[in-house]
Amino acid sequence: CAGESCCMKSARQNITEWWQTLTLGGKQSILLLGCSLLFIPLLYLSLSSLLGPTFSQIEDSAVAAQSARAKNALAAYEDGLESGVSDYAVWDASFDYLNKPDVAFELDTLSPLAFRNMGMDIIGYIRFDGSVVFSRAVNRENLDVLADESARFAKLFSQGAFFDAARTKNTHTAYIRTERGIYAMSSQHIVYSDGSGKAVGYVA
Repeated sequence: CAGESCCMKSARQNITEWWQTLTLGGKQSILLLGCSLLFIPLLYLSLSSLLGPTFSQIEDSAVAAQSARAKNALAAYEDGLESGVSDYAVWDASFDYLNKPDVAFELDTLSPLAFRNMGMDIIGYIRFDGSVVFSRAVNRENLDVLADESARFAKLFSQGAFFDAARTKNTHTAYIRTERGIYAMSSQHIVYSDGSGKAVGYVA
């Protein structure tokens, strides 16, 4: 060819001649192949637009369901914690002890073994004026009294944000981080078993 146009003309002529030599079945096969190649990307684009949002919705629903399960589990745990604290708070013996501390009560009810039996790690009896009647943290595995944690929570129970909330609310729950880990703490004002008596402090 003398130029680009001549080459293109020759190519078209060769394609035309080749096409004419094909049988009807061959021509149909080539047309079907061409349509298929065109259909594949169109199908991909269509499915992407349809399924993309669907997969996103499924993922969002799964995350929401997992979050709901975690919240429900946490709420159930807090309910159990508050119920355990209530056993100590709404009790004649606790009311009498807070108003008139008794070593016998501590030996019988607040011993390390009692901690293990009740499934608790820390307990404190605090008056609303900030005085600490009792504060103890125990390692339930070996029943050792943790002096450092006992002192740390005595301070936390009697001043600061937890103390302010515990003495102003009948019940209060919070999560507190220390060097030993995170504790879930619940408090409740102490009254007689029948609900009577003027509360002068709380148990946590």
